[in-house]
Amino acid sequence: MKIQTVIFDWDGTLHDTKALYGAALRQTLSWLEEQGYSVPADQSDDRLARYLGVNARDMWNDFMPSLPAEIKEECSRQTGEQMIRKIRAGRARLYPGVPEVLRQLAESGYHSVILSNCKVPYMEAQREHFRLDRRMEGFYCSGAYGFCPKEEIFPEIRKKFPGGFCMVGDRASDRQVSVVHHIPFVGCEYGFGTREELEGADALLSDIRELPEVLAQWNWE
Repeated sequence: MKIQTVIFDWDGTLHDTKALYGAALRQTLSWLEEQGYSVPADQSDDRLARYLGVNARDMWNDFMPSLPAEIKEECSRQTGEQMIRKIRAGRARLYPGVPEVLRQLAESGYHSVILSNCKVPYMEAQREHFRLDRRMEGFYCSGAYGFCPKEEIFPEIRKKFPGGFCMVGDRASDRQVSVVHHIPFVGCEYGFGTREELEGADALLSDIRELPEVLAQWNWE
């Protein structure tokens, strides 16, 4: 196979979101309590991390399904704003080796694109903070498409970038892009997904720095 365009998930693949997400979400839950709503007792980072990489609409529908729709929307807005503040305060962290891997891929002629379940303002803040335009050529957020599934956004990428493609990510939503569009899937074991979500991956990474070798092997075959 010949891979020319590498599609990356963001949270749990390139960006270690735990430092931002837990604190931001707990602030929102404190606000909910002040409004008289009951909130989950378990607010640990491990408990909340299961929602990393899930779009905001689906997250609140699963996490607190009985909340009124307008309150879910407000919670989503507040959490997003808190995360953006933390990004601008320098709290965001890439996984070790990410800048070097992106540079290596660019120098090797690959096109790198982000396909994330996040909202546009969140990605724009990350894009500015990490100066992602130096290495990434496209940014696709489900928030810009009504939070539709990633596999429905992929055709937009296919219109603009050359094939073959591969999807790199840590959640079932990333694997689904591969399943629907018959492209290779590289699963990130270090991310926030479960082992079951990565089942059937064409390759598994314990560290993002392993990716260039995987791509080189595929392009050699």
